[in-house]
Amino acid sequence: MGRMLVVAMGEGAVGIGDRIFSFSAGAVFFLQQGSVFRLVSGEVQVGHFLCFNVRYVDYFLLQYPLGRGLSLFGELVAVELDGERLGLVLNRIRVLAVELDRGAGFDHLKLLFSLLLLDMVRDRFVLADLSPSSVEGKEKFWGLLEGHFASERSTKFYAREMGMTPRRLRECCRQWYGGKGVFELVMDRLLSEAEFLLLTTDLPIKAIAYELGFSSAENFGTYFVRYRGLTPKQFRAKALEA
Repeated sequence: MGRMLVVAMGEGAVGIGDRIFSFSAGAVFFLQQGSVFRLVSGEVQVGHFLCFNVRYVDYFLLQYPLGRGLSLFGELVAVELDGERLGLVLNRIRVLAVELDRGAGFDHLKLLFSLLLLDMVRDRFVLADLSPSSVEGKEKFWGLLEGHFASERSTKFYAREMGMTPRRLRECCRQWYGGKGVFELVMDRLLSEAEFLLLTTDLPIKAIAYELGFSSAENFGTYFVRYRGLTPKQFRAKALEA
């Protein structure tokens, strides 16, 4: 069983094992199994202490292989979230709580947990054998993707913003992200957002399609089937049955 602490309000210091960590709003601590946690000073005015099945992490790494450089349970990982990301994470936690209360199944919960974990640690992704310049390039590309995935799918756009040729960017992305090309990465991010909207809102599928930049619900459905193996309607219905 894994554990994490998300601090929504508060300031002080915590002890985990023989280490001391200062914290403020936006701090997240992943706790090694068996670690002793204690409050050293200050207080956590509002926080969330989550326990979760470690199989959820296996699913996360399957969906987002660029995260395999992280070791959440072999060592302690501390993360600092800015205000915008903290708000998103807290919303994900509220959704998880609602789904737990209604008895959601394992498949549904592991998807929601993966989205939560992605928001927490995506800027900590580490890949082996990359030079500092490559790491910087990877982080720049990820930032561009997060900012434009709903409006830009062209390799030329991302290559121009990165100051690379399209061919060079495709080569870099395959190195950084386990063999995936630029368009595949954009679609993965788009459809992860689509899954979240399908699971957590009552928006019509057509509205979700337009919000994510698809030309029509049919076009959205075509890509969803290609990359997820079922239609958006089937995905939503299966989640509700879980």
